Amino acid sequence: MAARILGVSRLQSISRNFTTARKGLNRLNYEREMKEIEVDNTIGVTAEHRLYNLNKAKKTADVLNIAGIVLTLWLYFYPQPYQLAITIALAFPVFVAFFFLNNKTVATFADSELRSAYPSFVAALILPALGLLIRAFFDYDLLNFADCLRPWAFAFIVVMIIMLGLLLQQKQKGVKNAVLIAVLFVLPYSYGAVICVNTGFDNGEMWHSYKAKVLKKDFSADSKHIEYSLLLSPWGNKKENEDQSVTYALYNRVNVGDSITIDTRKGYFNIPWYSLDK
Repeated sequence: MAARILGVSRLQSISRNFTTARKGLNRLNYEREMKEIEVDNTIGVTAEHRLYNLNKAKKTADVLNIAGIVLTLWLYFYPQPYQLAITIALAFPVFVAFFFLNNKTVATFADSELRSAYPSFVAALILPALGLLIRAFFDYDLLNFADCLRPWAFAFIVVMIIMLGLLLQQKQKGVKNAVLIAVLFVLPYSYGAVICVNTGFDNGEMWHSYKAKVLKKDFSADSKHIEYSLLLSPWGNKKENEDQSVTYALYNRVNVGDSITIDTRKGYFNIPWYSLDK
């Protein structure tokens, strides 16, 4: 018993020492960077002007990061009006890039492990991209995932080139995770943008309509959400019974043995997709 108490005490002591050391490193890193800023003539002509530009960049980053969080919550919980929410999410990185370039001598896209004096635009950049990715996964079903690979790859390359160009404008080039941040933004943004525009802005006529029978209803639940699914008979070019994730509204409207309608459309980028209804 005494040995156990001694072990717990040692762990608590190590934890306290680690926390104290971490706070010390944060303070030292922040003070070092502030001294760099105070003497950096590229940020401003005088020390007062440099501090003014730093505070302006911090306020801009705070506003954009908060706006990015709000936009992500909007996309996740209630993206209505739908096309407006998607359009703002698509355009938001343009605003982030514009304000970043206006503050490029002191702002960064990197996210330092230690407390930094340089304001970061990371949340404004990545969170809305993840919101787009969530909508692409939750809202739409593709007939064949392979159909999206070419336009996704094209969008990825274009956006990555632009992002790398922004990183080259960044004054803090020594931050190791800047390229990782770029990938974490470009991957979800390029995929989410392609899928959401392909389907959400597809105003073309219905391509084909199929019927499938509901063979089974099921759901799975965890501490965060409930997922509803229907086991459907073969339809179109599908040769086997297949589970299909559905909304609660559709799950609640159908019974085993009912037929549901599956409408397919060509897609704005010629990536065929489908939707279900009773």
